[in-house]
Amino acid sequence: MKKIAVIGAGSCGTALTIALAKSRASHRIALWVYEQEVADSLRARRVNEVFLPGFEVPSGLEVTQDLGEAIRGADIVLGVMPSAHARRMYTAMLPHLTPQTAIVSATKGLEPETLLRVT
Repeated sequence: MKKIAVIGAGSCGTALTIALAKSRASHRIALWVYEQEVADSLRARRVNEVFLPGFEVPSGLEVTQDLGEAIRGADIVLGVMPSAHARRMYTAMLPHLTPQTAIVSATKGLEPETLLRVT
């Protein structure tokens, strides 16, 4: 069983988390959440009422606001943060990553200051 850390709980991050959790493969999934309101909603009602109301996340999902906790032991890190925050978030992730950690980016758009793609 692999651990997948999803970094970002907006509508896209939450939807990808639901899809991963419902896949046939059994993975341990940790979802890193920035907003306290979103974390509370996911923990109490298993729904992201702020960004993706009406869609329940499967039980067993680890919801955390601690970036290190989300990434620790992850085989795969899926970045789904807004492009404006990607550079800062990947920099913050560095101390928690290992050379074996696979990084997958689902961030769309350009970095506002540099107009560079996230990739």
